[in-house]
Amino acid sequence: MTSVDKAQKIDLIGVVASALCLVHCLVTPFLFLGLFGLSAYTDSVDPVWGSLDWIFLIITLFAVARSSKSSTRSWLPLAFWSSWALLLAHVINEKIGWIELPELFVLIPGLALVVFHSINLRDCRCRVE
Repeated sequence: MTSVDKAQKIDLIGVVASALCLVHCLVTPFLFLGLFGLSAYTDSVDPVWGSLDWIFLIITLFAVARSSKSSTRSWLPLAFWSSWALLLAHVINEKIGWIELPELFVLIPGLALVVFHSINLRDCRCRVE
């Protein structure tokens, strides 16, 4: 497997993980409002859903680290790390409740990661062809 193939797989993982993270962030509030209306039941399920935040952050951390190394665009590593840092800051803020932010704020860095991984994936494919 060549380094370009590895870079493509990492970016594909990054796109999928970031997209799943976005879906998780969009769906979770509605699940808790619609399906888990009882507070006792919500409290028992919440740690499971809360751990998904950290799982997505870890997966995207590895994807960002690898994609930053393989990027051919000089601005892309900074864009990757800035987006990931904003995503991390949002998750930490959500856990400790420091500043009240709209839930939609998490979509900005998540969407940015999807876009940046897609750009990097397209660049890798162009290098192969």
